[in-house]
Amino acid sequence: EKCNICPAWMPSIEELISWRDWFIAMQPFPITEHDHFVLIHKAHRSQASIDETVIRDIIEFAERVNGARIVYNGVGASITKHLHLQGFFLRLPIEDSSADSVSQRGEVNIGELTGWPVIGFVFESKHKEALIKEISLFIESLKINKLLKQDLEGKNGIDLLFVNEKGSLRVFVIPRSNWYPQSVWSTVPFGVPDIAGLISIVNEEEFSAVDIQRVTMQQAIENIEKAIQETGFTDRRQLQPAYAYLQKKQSASSPI
Repeated sequence: EKCNICPAWMPSIEELISWRDWFIAMQPFPITEHDHFVLIHKAHRSQASIDETVIRDIIEFAERVNGARIVYNGVGASITKHLHLQGFFLRLPIEDSSADSVSQRGEVNIGELTGWPVIGFVFESKHKEALIKEISLFIESLKINKLLKQDLEGKNGIDLLFVNEKGSLRVFVIPRSNWYPQSVWSTVPFGVPDIAGLISIVNEEEFSAVDIQRVTMQQAIENIEKAIQETGFTDRRQLQPAYAYLQKKQSASSPI
């Protein structure tokens, strides 16, 4: 079966850089002006197959590339049969959102976003091994939920954003309920950059919802917030397994 990001099917002009179990390639359809790249797993494995090994690779890649934003699209990926991530160097609006600490698990502090339209979590630690373990366990707790309202093959409803800013690493975890907003921009598929505040609009009709020549600034902001809310979660009760995990005490034998 043809896969557009398997090396055998990629254009011969495409230059690939090998790193561990990954190839690095430039993104042919960038959402930023410069340096938008793709991390492609060398094995043909599904996008939903993210695990602790993958988390380790992403974190260790991000900590080597200052200013990098690495995103894992658990919903927005157009290719679902081959594991890949996107990378760029543009700061996203969600990074400036406030967060309240909801759990301290060993050396890892976990905050819940309070200044964002949907529920999201941010993991921080100076101890890499603890961070890798906690994010991996939290992702497994999210998989207990049926996050997406529709059954979408190859999509697990878990969005991840890895940010390395001046040597400080943060990982944002955003549970997703829908691929597309239900009212505003019902034709715009939301990936990690979109739910993080960088919305890709491709035509004039879509742009009209935020064009301040046609709507007020307040209406534009409300339209953006509504679209984000329609693709994520706003009710904690819908994410009980995740909150139960955060409140669970660590056992004395925990490796972290």
